[in-house]
Amino acid sequence: MSFPNPRVDTDTHDALRQLIVNLLERTTPAGDQRPCKVLPNDVYLFSHFEQALYELCHANWAGGDPNVAVLGHCVWQPQDFTDFGVKTVEKFHSHFALDSYVRYSTLYSDKGEPVDAVFVQMPAGINSHSYDLRALREYADQYDFCLAVVDEASGCLANVDVMPYADVLVVALARPFTGVDKFAGVAMVMNPASKYYPYISQRVISQGSQDLHVDLADAATEDADDLFMLRWKTINENTTAIVNALLATDHVNDICNIYHPSLSNCGDFYAQIMRPPTEEFTAGHGEMFMIEFPSEAGPRIFMRGLKFKKVHLDAVLKGPPTAPGLYGKLNGLKENQLVFCVGVEHQDELVEAFEEAIEEVFAANVYPTQPPVLPSS
Repeated sequence: MSFPNPRVDTDTHDALRQLIVNLLERTTPAGDQRPCKVLPNDVYLFSHFEQALYELCHANWAGGDPNVAVLGHCVWQPQDFTDFGVKTVEKFHSHFALDSYVRYSTLYSDKGEPVDAVFVQMPAGINSHSYDLRALREYADQYDFCLAVVDEASGCLANVDVMPYADVLVVALARPFTGVDKFAGVAMVMNPASKYYPYISQRVISQGSQDLHVDLADAATEDADDLFMLRWKTINENTTAIVNALLATDHVNDICNIYHPSLSNCGDFYAQIMRPPTEEFTAGHGEMFMIEFPSEAGPRIFMRGLKFKKVHLDAVLKGPPTAPGLYGKLNGLKENQLVFCVGVEHQDELVEAFEEAIEEVFAANVYPTQPPVLPSS
């Protein structure tokens, strides 16, 4: 399989690369000093995730098609990799399971090939749990694999700094970049300090950059940095406002669990790598959160009550109001769970819509004697 990829270099492309570099190098957490700064030439643009995946997996750093592991919730699924000729793909939902597999594959290479690459999202879990990238970086150095961090929906460019740990960062150019619920493309950022840098960049440079689905002309304006930071600020604040409003609802803990990187049930690593605040921007926790009910009845009633239609939903239900979602099933989303990605809509309208939806679940009285929901494992 191959992709036609005519080189496209426009003023907008150049401005977008510079914008991404500005975001990456804006502020870094204390103690994480990178030996090399990312430059615009280290940022490559693609129309599709599949294109970026294909080029990354076919760089010659692994001596051929790599053996890949996927940790947690990730936009790329095992089928995507195997379609591109990747030899072995394993998917894990815990750091311990990945560690066991990597150790086994390395120590018993006669029974399975060592892992060449691990793909992980930040945050990485359906329940917004963040894996410890510091530990993963140590594993990557010890067992000699490439660590690719995928920022699919959480705005980690603005909120957290993953570059001290990632060999490659793959960023979805979605709402914070487009300003609307549209997908423009993908940016792949090479870490110049990575030992894989010469191999991967050589492959990607030879392919060039693609055109994007949405014209991101905003990136070429004089106030581009301020505009994009305002979008991230709005998304962070909208999501936090919804989560806080739901948590403040009477008896909410009796009928559901809520997961968001700001909450203690999602671990503390995210907080450890958040960017320090500046006068212009205080880092937040991104656009994604999950609501988990005791059974699938809760999500059905909740979605019927959610009148606000501009909220992006990734849900797995057996029937109305949404059809079964293969993407959600592959990522481990259960029928009693709803995952939301919040955009830049008006905050008051969003909060009111979610409050009304949770009230619908209360009113239905489907959990009259239900004890508090146990957290997901």
